[in-house]
Amino acid sequence: YVCPEGTHTATTGQSVCTTCLKNYYCTGGVQRVCPAGKYQPLTGQSACLACSEGYYCVSGQDQVVCLPGKWSDASSSSCYDCPRYFSCNAGVKQRCTDGTHANNTAQSTCTTCPARYYCTNGMLTLCAEGVYSDVTGLSACKTCNAGYYCTGGNQIECPIGYSCTGGVRTLCAAGSYQDQAQQTTCK
Repeated sequence: YVCPEGTHTATTGQSVCTTCLKNYYCTGGVQRVCPAGKYQPLTGQSACLACSEGYYCVSGQDQVVCLPGKWSDASSSSCYDCPRYFSCNAGVKQRCTDGTHANNTAQSTCTTCPARYYCTNGMLTLCAEGVYSDVTGLSACKTCNAGYYCTGGNQIECPIGYSCTGGVRTLCAAGSYQDQAQQTTCK
């Protein structure tokens, strides 16, 4: 005698069929535990279900949501640290939006980009020479104003004895001078 799908016998040759337990599946009268990456929340079933994205499934147990800063694909038996440039919540990874970053792994939130930097695709990058960022949350650096030079993400007033154009500070050449600050040419 073979038990119907979703049921099993406790002993071979027995004719009494028992409902298959939760997190097990029963076929051909035999009860088997759901393998890692699968689960079964109901009794009396003939197959296991794939563990959902954002969850992990240990053999014979219910699916468990990943902790903040962790993620998983469907059918996972464990959760993984969130990669750089992403945030992970409820087991799902999401790339940081422009103006925010996650420069470390296992982050549950993206951080607002600080002044002097710009942030795209979750990456934090210091503004290059000639451009600056004086506010937080930028996805691109600003062009340096005339009469200023930009270095290290800062915009600095052009000093006496220099001219400043295109974000670059240039010492006045021999035979010329500049006796005022914030100038674009030498006299």
